[in-house]
Parts: sequence; C-alpha cells; structure tokens
Amino acid sequence: MPRYAIDAVATTFCALVALCSAQVPYLPGPGCFTVAQSVPGWPRATVWMSCPRCRYNIEHGGSNEVELSSVTDIEALIIAAESGFDVMYSSNIPYSSNISARGSTTNKLWYGYNLKGTAYPFTADEKYDNASIECYQEEQQDGGLWIRVDPKRDEFIFLPTRVRDVLIHTVQNNMGHCLVNLVSAKTDEQMDALLNGMAKDQRTNVLVELVKAALLSSIVFLPELSVAAPMLGRAITACGTLCETANGYMRKALKDPEELKGVIAGLSQQCADNAAAQTSFAEKEAQFATDSAKYFLQQWEDHEDMRRATLQSATNQWLYLLQEVYSTASSSRSNCTVDGAAGVMHAFMKNAQSVNDFYARTGTRHDRPPVNWGEFEGICKVDGDWYYAKWEYSYSSGQDCHETITDKHEQIEPEYLEMAMNAAPSGANPCRDDSFLCRAPLEGGSSRRLFFI
Repeated sequence: MPRYAIDAVATTFCALVALCSAQVPYLPGPGCFTVAQSVPGWPRATVWMSCPRCRYNIEHGGSNEVELSSVTDIEALIIAAESGFDVMYSSNIPYSSNISARGSTTNKLWYGYNLKGTAYPFTADEKYDNASIECYQEEQQDGGLWIRVDPKRDEFIFLPTRVRDVLIHTVQNNMGHCLVNLVSAKTDEQMDALLNGMAKDQRTNVLVELVKAALLSSIVFLPELSVAAPMLGRAITACGTLCETANGYMRKALKDPEELKGVIAGLSQQCADNAAAQTSFAEKEAQFATDSAKYFLQQWEDHEDMRRATLQSATNQWLYLLQEVYSTASSSRSNCTVDGAAGVMHAFMKNAQSVNDFYARTGTRHDRPPVNWGEFEGICKVDGDWYYAKWEYSYSSGQDCHETITDKHEQIEPEYLEMAMNAAPSGANPCRDDSFLCRAPLEGGSSRRLFFI
C-alpha cells in the first residue's frame, strides 16, 4: 500500500525517537505507520499515526467536530496538534468546490475530533475504539486517517467549526475597522505635507517605505511577547469552557511571557512572508501612483486580502491573538485603536521626514594650508544607540583632524533603523577614529536609492 503523501519530509517516528516500543503498544491496522512531521519555522515536530485510505467513523456535525478546507496537509496537521485533536481524517471532494486561499486547488476536506482522550498515543486511551476505523472507502482513496501520538498541548484550544468560523469572521471585521482608523484625513494631510515637492524617485521610495512600515510594523506583526501575552490572555478568558485548558496555561504564561513563544511560533514568519510579497508588488505599483493616499489604501486592502486568505490555516491560538491585534476597542493595547493607529502613522511620518532631511556637503577652504571640510545630516552611534544627528569634520595637511557631532537629535526606533541605515550608506571618517561612528548619504546623489526597498 502506498504511504500517505505529504508535502514535506516525513520520516518514521521510531527511527527518530527511541520511544516506539514503549509509547506505541500497537498500530491499529496493517497499513498504518508512525511519522514525525517537521515543519520549517515551526518549533516542534507533530507526531501522528498515519493510516492511508482509512477514516474514523463518527457522525458528522457534532459539537466536537472541526471541518477544515482550503488548507494543505501540513497546515491541517499543525491545526490538529495545536487544537487537541485525537483523530482526524481527510476525504476527497470535487476540485471545483474547494479552491484554496492561495489560489491552488485541493481535493481534501478534513474532519478533526477531540474525543476527550488523555492517554498518548490515543490508541492507548479508553475512549479509543478500534472498531470505528474503516478503510478502503472510496472517498478516502487519496486521503487517510491520522491518530494522535503526542500528549496534548497544555495550551490547546478546541473550537468546533461554528465557533471557529465566528472567530475568523471577527478577525476579518477587525481588519476592516483597523483600516478606517489607519487611513484617516489626518494621514492624508501628513502624507501630502511629506511628499509635496519631493523628487519622483524619492517620492516612490517613501511610498514603498510607508507600505513596508505599515505591513511590517506591529500594526500587523505580533507585538512583543510582553504585550501579546495579556492580549491573548484576555481573549482566551473570554473564550470560556472551550478554552478551559488553555486558560489555565495562560494564567501561568502571563507571569513569564517567554512561555508563549511556542504558542505563537510561525505567525510572525507568516506575516513576514505575506508582507515581503506585498512590498515587492508595492515597489512596482508606486512608480505609477499619483495619489499617495489612494495608493496606500489599495496596498493595505491587498494585504488584508492576503491575510484573510491565510486565516483558514491559522491555529485557534493565532486567531484569538489576531482578533486582539486588529482590535479597535479603546481598551485594547492594539495599534489599531484610534490613538494607536495615529501614533504608528505619526512615527512613520516623523522618521521618514528625518531621513528625507539627510544631506552631505564637502569642500575645501583655500586657506594656508588648505582646509578640507565636510558637513552632514545623517545618523551617529552614541553610547551604543543610533541617533539622527548632524556632524562635521575638518582637516589639513600638517594639522590635526577634527570631527564632531554638532547636534544629536532623536534616538532611532528599532523598526526604522534599517530605513535610516540604507539612506545613509556612507561612513566618511577621514580622522581614522574608530570610535566615531557616523553615516550620511552620498554627496550629490547617486544611482543608489535614498530609501531601502
């Protein structure tokens, strides 16, 4: 019998972990085998028994059922592991009725169940019923049954299809409300003021950086764990009995947010991949943009569509956190509140203006002897931190070389340091002082773009 096909490397669990004979008393059928599925970027392997062309016979539509479509095999396994499924199986469905969020077709519909088993593997649990396994059904021709081997995660959240669908709908609504707060009349005024009179190539790069800042900043990225922990904690508390196990875990995790790393691992990478794809497209579109506000609005809507497309494959924990990340409620710590969105946009405009003010001027005073001088607006590292700053140097043959920071401005926030670094690629240091770390743009412009894309 052919092994069940998955689109990442699956290896026999017994070959990876010396626990096979102790933890797996038997396999439920002659065609079953145990696999450990490793997922790039995911902190832990998911371990399952796989029984190709089989299913676990449970009546559909119950309160303990999750139905998953538009997800890959790997995504289904991740959701199952993080949600506390005991068993799940896939069935064939017509291609035309299930178009995946990524634009590709899939012919599988997944059914997952929490049968309230506690033993691991589930085959050792009193709630396991070997007679419920049915094999060689026509609809299982290219699908199969997966049975839990791992212990259930302490933080698992099992949501039946109806509740999961409501949560996805809430995240989508919050996204739309966040957009309203983000793109306001005040934002239009700020953009107009920043871009007015700017050269076309600089204007293009500023627009791209604006999209990059919005998509890659904490508007859509997860906030720091110290912020994410209470946000997720509030959501899980509101979840009630369905999240009872996770609620107990969160009470402990709130005291040490580092515990949450495994829970939300992968979401930041998914956000980064989406944003990278979007900013690549934004770079091309910015060259033809005539209305900065409309351009930004379109880019955000495109990103929103991309994010919506990934919600079906999000774990329940991710969905609860995204619900809070996009929340516009004034009590939320989200950057999508009226004040939060205004603050993020103001921070971008302020940093973009600082970078736009960079310059480099050099020359020679025809004294005796001649004095070479340079005056710059750029960035300097002071006591371990980078600042926007003005600096200068002067030197002449036979005389001492002098360089000094004449005006230290504001410290550069971490999310804007890359933008500033790439806008100031030159580090002129004629005095050869290794402790003097300042950078500025190339004098007179160059083929290098002012802003990093």
